[in-house]
Amino acid sequence: MRTRTVSLITSIAMMLFAAWVTLASPNAVQPAFAGGLSDPSILTVQEGTLNVAEDGAVIENLEIRGALRITGKNVTVRNVWVYTSGPWTILVNNGGSATFDNIEIGNASARGERGIGGSNITARNLHIHYVEDGIKLGSNTSYSGVTVHDLYSPKSGPHSDAVQIDGGTSNATISNSSLSSLGPSLGNAAVFIKSDLGPISNVTIKNSYLNGGNYMNAVRDGGNGIPTGIRFINNRIGDDYRYGITRFQGDVEWTGNVWASTGEPAERGGENSGATTTTTNAPVSTITTTTPVSAPTTTAPATDTSSEEPETSSDEITVVTTTIDETIPPPTTMPQAATTTAPPSTTTSTTTVESGFAAPFTPPPGALPTSDRGALGLQLVAAAAAIVAITLAGYRLLLIRR
Repeated sequence: MRTRTVSLITSIAMMLFAAWVTLASPNAVQPAFAGGLSDPSILTVQEGTLNVAEDGAVIENLEIRGALRITGKNVTVRNVWVYTSGPWTILVNNGGSATFDNIEIGNASARGERGIGGSNITARNLHIHYVEDGIKLGSNTSYSGVTVHDLYSPKSGPHSDAVQIDGGTSNATISNSSLSSLGPSLGNAAVFIKSDLGPISNVTIKNSYLNGGNYMNAVRDGGNGIPTGIRFINNRIGDDYRYGITRFQGDVEWTGNVWASTGEPAERGGENSGATTTTTNAPVSTITTTTPVSAPTTTAPATDTSSEEPETSSDEITVVTTTIDETIPPPTTMPQAATTTAPPSTTTSTTTVESGFAAPFTPPPGALPTSDRGALGLQLVAAAAAIVAITLAGYRLLLIRR
């Protein structure tokens, strides 16, 4: 009897220890943030670009095969899938404002250039893929629960950024999100901030997973001053990059950021000495998901030409198609000068046709931990100790009764 009891206690302790090692190991499967559609089964197809000028309008349950452009104030957009091969997928023009909930941006059959951009935006639960740049971050914006991954471009030689600011932005926050520039290559940067088109101030990236790029996170003077008030706080840093995880000019706050694979502090500019694979100059594989990538319905066009750049007026944001050199060179190479070109005008059409649907997105395992693995490990160890103690106490009671 005594031998069986000791054997039982030992087995329980070993199983709990194994569970702790599995869950607390750097390569453990972990939960991830997942934005996207709340109900893809009820979408109605909208052919061509949708322009929304009405204040307080509600746009919901649509599959928009074109761009979504908003000039109205206090517009609500929810459970909407938008994709286009044009320059902008979703744009909130200057003077407009919008709240986005449960949005999917991008389609493998209609790859666009920019996912979402503009000012005065509150966005939650977005799934962005198959565009060159995920978020063009504007002023007075807040994004949370966003997943950016699998960035592609209709152009050759793209410089993909999960988040990009090229000037004229202040008071912007991204939190609780997964931001990856990976696609067919490492991409250019997870977060790229450069003042090409105007000053930049008060930008915070926090509690998020960051991965990809030449330098994963870059803050640079593009000719309109060094960006100020830039903060990276409590982020998890991935192992996929070429030169380093930061290249900063000016006073950038870098606090509480850790390697996602080890939980160790991630120092600015550094490489992950504790990584299980060598990432510098390493080949990159495309991220795969556990559910099918969203595909167009049977009548969806392979490309969309109805969403070229609009004409601008005094009450609209000035939208330009830039050819700014976003490539972050090795430390010994200086960037080339930036140039810009004006956008062409266009016309759009809107027609509602058959029903369609988009498949929901499940991000890759381990993309963004939502719990601290070290704390989880301690909790499991404590649980193991408690069970062993209870078992020993029971064994002693049995001995006393005998």
